[in-house]
Amino acid sequence: GGTGTGGGTGTGGGTGTGGGTGITLPTGSPVGGSSAAGGSSGGAGEPGGTGTSVTTSSGISVSLVRQPSVQEAGVVTVSVPKETATAGSGFTFPLPAQVAETAAAGSAQIRVTSISGGALPGWLRYVPETKSFVASAVPDGAFPMQVIVIIGGTRTTVVISERNE
Repeated sequence: GGTGTGGGTGTGGGTGTGGGTGITLPTGSPVGGSSAAGGSSGGAGEPGGTGTSVTTSSGISVSLVRQPSVQEAGVVTVSVPKETATAGSGFTFPLPAQVAETAAAGSAQIRVTSISGGALPGWLRYVPETKSFVASAVPDGAFPMQVIVIIGGTRTTVVISERNE
């Protein structure tokens, strides 16, 4: 009988594994043992040292998950405590310094849009002078939501969600 096994690991933040047992046909040729490709993709890990997190005085956590580059969009997650995200109240959070610095370095204009490329909802605005977002009178069910920050040739997706404390 023939058995085929395969395993692979992806570098970075994730590991993928692939394994398979071959079935031997009467002719003696093993089938299904070529699963080594199963684990080859693995996780697309983040380069070390770029992840940074800031927590504001109101308990809002802003994390740079991936620094934007010309090749790859950046990702920022914003976690808002449920009581802060409650309808009618407002909050402020900064654009992570590493993202804002991209604009400072190339004196590029920072453009902020909704995920569809349109204007932000009326209750959320970006303040260029302070490089921060201000939310006021947040409607129920507004989160999770995504906004896109475009600086020169880079894009960063900012994912805003509420968390239960």
